[in-house]
Amino acid sequence: MNPITRIIAVSAAGVLLAGCGGIQNPLSPSTDTPGAPVPTVTYSYAVDRVERLISDAATFLTPTPELTLIGDTDIPCLDPGADGSQFNGQVQPGRSYFLAGLPADRPTSELVAAMAEHWVAQGYRITRDERPQNQTIAAADDADFGMTITVNARGDVALIASSPCVQADTAGQ
Repeated sequence: MNPITRIIAVSAAGVLLAGCGGIQNPLSPSTDTPGAPVPTVTYSYAVDRVERLISDAATFLTPTPELTLIGDTDIPCLDPGADGSQFNGQVQPGRSYFLAGLPADRPTSELVAAMAEHWVAQGYRITRDERPQNQTIAAADDADFGMTITVNARGDVALIASSPCVQADTAGQ
């Protein structure tokens, strides 16, 4: 893993770990409608929603960029016990993608700002804003699904999405 990818992967892990905590989903898995019955978020739903969030965010950009997967990670969730290191059987699915094909003449700072405004308009709350030092903004929805847009030192733009902690999928292991 090259140093730039490693920095983004570590950033993604931080974003993922920040949101751990088993929650109920205030959105219906079939409709994403607020106020619908409150099911427990399943692993497959969490992964599908994370992928859909990335796709929806990329589609907002013009032209729609090509997505290159750089991180497909399930971060173990830990109980906040005495030492906070006891795996509780839950994981936090997350995905990271580089965006290719963005206009070279559009400043990345403008792109990051536009994405943040889009997320706020969609009902997300900004959870971290590192501008102007870094072009990184993180946001989360009411169900604690998180999104981050970040730009590395080379100018590569990445989208990162994460789920709240869900029961680990042991069927595929």
